[in-house]
Amino acid sequence: MLACEAQYFGEGQEPPLFGILQQTGAMQARDELVLICYPAPQEMMRSYWAHRQMAQELAKAGTQSFRFDYFGTGDSLGSTAMVDLARWQADIVAAYRHLRVITRSSKISVIGTRLGATLACQALADIAVQRLILWDPIASGARYLSELEISHQSMLQALFDRHLTIDEVARKEELLGFPFPLAARTQIQELAWTWPQKAKAIHILSSDPKGTAQLEAELAAAALPPSHIPLQFHACADPMLWQDPMALKMQAFPQHMLQMVARIMEGPIG
Repeated sequence: MLACEAQYFGEGQEPPLFGILQQTGAMQARDELVLICYPAPQEMMRSYWAHRQMAQELAKAGTQSFRFDYFGTGDSLGSTAMVDLARWQADIVAAYRHLRVITRSSKISVIGTRLGATLACQALADIAVQRLILWDPIASGARYLSELEISHQSMLQALFDRHLTIDEVARKEELLGFPFPLAARTQIQELAWTWPQKAKAIHILSSDPKGTAQLEAELAAAALPPSHIPLQFHACADPMLWQDPMALKMQAFPQHMLQMVARIMEGPIG
């Protein structure tokens, strides 16, 4: 089994955050490292196993990675009722800096999923990264919030035979089993897609069974892609069905997506 090191970190971050450094089993580790940014808690539960396997597959190929829990989520300290996107962006920057310090490397790539992908683009917009690999990023915060509320409504109907209107769902400080205060909803409602400016290459993975066309259009409509950064879209063969409330407890393992990430990391930058 590949070794990993659990640690609390975050100088200046109170309370501290929890992260896991996945060490490599290869004879010689690559000098390029990976920071993994989880999605929001509702979707992190579904994709946790995939991210864990991703870290292990990267380690087998000689790439160390660091994945962490945002403030108030997972094993990080803090109240789950204090969801704050600005704080989560600060957590991403803290994790990036922590990884640089403990590995003494400036060559860091980032893998972000869903909300984690969008927050990483904003938090690291002016920070130099190697590859930015984004799995189903959120192009519109307003549309994402609407999808969460509809999924919550469907879950209540399917599992508990409770029938709430969308307006009633929107007034509750909970979504899909996790605290979601109204202040956080406002932040998500106002969340806008921005392209990073200092990545050497951007790879966007879409698990839409119809391909990448819709995600390409949504991101381009939100903001024009930077012309100075190589950009590639990749279609995954394993649809994640993020909006399906019946799949909330399903630990997804998208093998094709994991293989795609491995190929991207093995290839040349740009």
